[in-house]
Amino acid sequence: MHHDKESAEDEIKQVVELCDKHLKASRLVDLVDKLTADKDCKILIYAKDKEKCLNLNFELKRQLDLEVLDFRKEENLFVSTPNAIMTTFKNIGLEINIPDLNYIINVDFPPNLQTYMDRLRKGVVHYTMFSREDAKHAERLVYCLKQARQEYDQNLTTMSKAWLECGRDVRFMPMIQELQKGLSKPLQEMILSSGDEDQISGAFKTDSYGYGYGRGAMKRTDSQADDIDDEEEEDDDDEQDDDMGN
Repeated sequence: MHHDKESAEDEIKQVVELCDKHLKASRLVDLVDKLTADKDCKILIYAKDKEKCLNLNFELKRQLDLEVLDFRKEENLFVSTPNAIMTTFKNIGLEINIPDLNYIINVDFPPNLQTYMDRLRKGVVHYTMFSREDAKHAERLVYCLKQARQEYDQNLTTMSKAWLECGRDVRFMPMIQELQKGLSKPLQEMILSSGDEDQISGAFKTDSYGYGYGRGAMKRTDSQADDIDDEEEEDDDDEQDDDMGN
């Protein structure tokens, strides 16, 4: 029995939920309402930045009448207070002991998988909202969940495949509801049907390994997509100048 108790205390449970970006705030309110309905609990909520934290605090206060601690001033108070709730965008290291912590909620997926792993704590249930903007992390996240013997939504694998099919460009990624219907490339079909084939040229062509090829496809990452579009516009302008010169 003692061994079973230790195993339960050491368990790290991870629940990854696919959620479109615009639905995260309402989903957080529903989740916190559910978690606090049956028992008192301590909840740590991670968001991407200070503004997002303040907005979430406002929604939790407005809809659930919950007092959420100010991460800028009350981090120490959160550690020492039972049944407290706090939002933060700063990573709280494992060297800081948080007694009686029950839940960690990642409203926004961290900037990298290592930060996600660093937030895992023994004996805590972790909820993570995963949107199409996080698709580049889907494949490695699935691997980590498998290694930890965690159940996960099979649509995470579909999202990883769609990320490749969309040329690694989040602008062409389908919404979560479309992924759940099994549609991996709905936007590609929409663009083709509109007749604007130049927009899709290169971005959706893939080889047998699922990697893009053609005009700028391999370069189209989140950070470079806008630069590539600018370069293509400049090339078009140069071609027009050449035509006028002839």
